[in-house]
Amino acid sequence: FYDGSIDAVASVSDNKIFIHVANTSMDKAESITFDLGGREILEGKMFCIDADPETEITPETIGCFDETVSTFTGNTVTLPKAAVAAIEITLR
Repeated sequence: FYDGSIDAVASVSDNKIFIHVANTSMDKAESITFDLGGREILEGKMFCIDADPETEITPETIGCFDETVSTFTGNTVTLPKAAVAAIEITLR
């Protein structure tokens, strides 16, 4: 039984893992640790949308939902509160 605030689905193709994840907590960021069965991450990219959930979309805030892209090589990432992300992991 999992009672955390992370909702995720994943798929695998050759040496790539694709994860779509949402942090449903409005209050705190969540760390996500990948258990890859002993495999090593060659490269990871996280495409994240993490606007303040109370932001109203207006002509002045039109870019507030633009994605940020970050790279990682470790097996843990942090997803901001109320954020969604697409994560691509390339395995060695």
